[in-house]
Amino acid sequence: MKIIRVSLSEPEPSRETLTLFNDAGEELFGKLLREFPEVAEIPDLDSSVTQFHIHVSATRHIGTATMLLRRMLKHHRIADRVTVQRF
Repeated sequence: MKIIRVSLSEPEPSRETLTLFNDAGEELFGKLLREFPEVAEIPDLDSSVTQFHIHVSATRHIGTATMLLRRMLKHHRIADRVTVQRF
């Protein structure tokens, strides 16, 4: 299993940024659940306001998960305020 950590890069994000980040995470979670359940999951979406982790089932699925994540962040206009790290 591979892990992608998604976190806000701003030390003290605004309420708008937090809302956009949460919306992007929830939309990504729904899309993964509906369309790609075998690819990845987001177990800790509700546990932190400023970060969440995507657990990718296999190395071959990292590209799919990353692509979906980037699309969601861009769609919600928050891509420039987020840090994405792979472990």
